[in-house]
Amino acid sequence: MKLEYKFSDKYIGLNTPLTFELPKQLVVERETLVLKDEFHMSIHCIIKTKEAHPEISHEEIINHFNNFVKTNQIEYTGFKPELRFCEQENKRTVVVMVETKNLEEYFNDFNNMFNVNIPTQPAHITLYTKQSNIGIDLTSQEELTNLSKTINNKELENILFNHEA
Repeated sequence: MKLEYKFSDKYIGLNTPLTFELPKQLVVERETLVLKDEFHMSIHCIIKTKEAHPEISHEEIINHFNNFVKTNQIEYTGFKPELRFCEQENKRTVVVMVETKNLEEYFNDFNNMFNVNIPTQPAHITLYTKQSNIGIDLTSQEELTNLSKTINNKELENILFNHEA
């Protein structure tokens, strides 16, 4: 499988197209959320790293990432049996947590190279959003804990957890 990384001013991500259909809408906590148009796993929130460490440039972050994945590709390897409802200000999302390869190693390498302590981002794919395709940055375990809670949705669980990555 060819990995397709995404780059923007805000983040580095990995395209993760789904090979099965999900419901177009989901009602969670009395909120109606809509299925996203595209799916990706955020790898590194560049904007938050730059806010915390303005001495590290966007170009340095991208170059480090590209050098790292030459020999250690960061991959999505499957779904964890964990759905989460996330809330931040007026934004609402449903995410599925995912298994990865080399994500923690990437952040260890990044932190060693730049002598910083950026937490490994909780690996997830945003499936549904309240506002069309507007996600919530979940860039640390602390943010994941503070901004989300686990949910049960049998229909979604049956679809997601019975498919391979």
